[in-house]
Amino acid sequence: MNVIMNSKEQQEKALPRLVLSYEGKSIEFRKRIVEVGRNPTADFFCAPLYCARMQASFIANGKAWYIMALGAKGGTFLNGTRLEERLPYAIKAGDEICFSRVVTVTVQVAEP
Repeated sequence: MNVIMNSKEQQEKALPRLVLSYEGKSIEFRKRIVEVGRNPTADFFCAPLYCARMQASFIANGKAWYIMALGAKGGTFLNGTRLEERLPYAIKAGDEICFSRVVTVTVQVAEP
C-alpha cells in the first residue's frame, strides 16, 4: 500500500530530529520550530514560574539545529553561557541548555 504524504509531512520527515532529555525522560521533536516556555501552547512546556511564557525557540536549518533565547528575565544558557536574545546559536548532541537556571535539558540531535 502506498502512503501519500502532504508537503508538510514530507518536509517534517526531512528535518533532523531534536531530542530533549529532561528528568530522565526524552522527548523527540521533528518540526522546524520548537517553542519552549510556560505558555500552554509551547511544544516543550516549562512549568516553573521562573520560566517565561515564551523562553526560547529551537530552529532547524538544513541538517543543523539552533537555539534562540527570546529575552526571558532569567535567561537561557548554553553549556553555562548566557545567550544573547534573538541570536541563533548552533547546538549539538550533548549540549546542556538551562532555562532561567531552573530547568536543564540535554540535547540529542540526529539526521532524519
